Amino acid sequence: MLLQDNDILDSTYSGLLVSWQKNVGNLTVKNTKIAKAGGYGIEINAAGSGTFSGVTVTDAASGGLSLAGGFAVNRGAGNSGW
Repeated sequence: MLLQDNDILDSTYSGLLVSWQKNVGNLTVKNTKIAKAGGYGIEINAAGSGTFSGVTVTDAASGGLSLAGGFAVNRGAGNSGW
């Protein structure tokens, strides 16, 4: 699954949420801006793995990243705020 070239602004909850005991494999997130999330910028509660490049988080109420469930985050270049 590819999520690319998105601006996620003023979300009520977390900007990007992967959750509820799912197994997510081969997730790629590129060139995504997350700003002013009501929860975390990125919240993951799942098994699996993903690669994140060029992902920026600013002004998230609860912080940049919440990670649980065994998900492996592979950080590429250009990430900030988490």
